[in-house]
Amino acid sequence: MSIAAFVETVKNPLTKFVSAPPLTEKTVAGHVERMNVTVDRVMESVMKNGTPELVVMMTPMMTQGIHRDGSGPRRMMLAGEIQRRLVEQGIPVGEIAPRTVTSWVTDRDSPRRTFEAAEGSIRQSWNVGKTDARFRLTTIAVAAAGAVAVGITTSRKVTNDDLSRLATLELPTGWTLPTNARHWPAKCGPKTSEEGAA
Repeated sequence: MSIAAFVETVKNPLTKFVSAPPLTEKTVAGHVERMNVTVDRVMESVMKNGTPELVVMMTPMMTQGIHRDGSGPRRMMLAGEIQRRLVEQGIPVGEIAPRTVTSWVTDRDSPRRTFEAAEGSIRQSWNVGKTDARFRLTTIAVAAAGAVAVGITTSRKVTNDDLSRLATLELPTGWTLPTNARHWPAKCGPKTSEEGAA
C-alpha cells in the first residue's frame, strides 16, 4: 500500500510503500491474518512521526467489475479496516474519489483521464523524489488534497479552480474548505466553537 504525507517542516512529499506479508494459507482466516498485519504496518507508518492532523484516502474502486477484479473486495476490506483503526484512534479521516484526483491534477473534467495521464501532472506539481517501484504516484495527489484541506502549503499554488475541483472531497464533520483562494488557508480545517456560533 502506498502512503504519502505533506508536513510543514519538509519541502517535498514523504513517501513509503508498505508491503503486505505473504499469504500463509488460502483461507478466510489466512486472508484476515494477512489484512491485520498489513493494517498494523500501515498504522505504524502513519503514526511514526506523531498523530497526523488529517488522513485522506482514495475511495476504493473495482477496476474491472467484481467478476474480473477478484482482489477488489479484499482491497475494500483493507481500506475499511484502516479507516476503522484511524477513527478509533480519534484521527480525522477524509476520502477522495479517483475521478476527483485526476480532474484536479490535470485541470480537466474529462472522465476519461487516467491515472497514467495524471502522473505527469503530479511530477510537475510536486517535487517527487525517488520512490519504491511499486509506489502509486496518485497517492501524492491524495495527500496533497489533504494538505489543502489542512492548510499546508505545497509547491502547487492553491487556486479557485483547485478549490472548486476539490469541493467533492469528503471531509470529517465540522471541517470546511473555502470556495475562494483568498480565504485559503485561513478558513481550512475544523471549525472552532466560535466559528460554529457565528
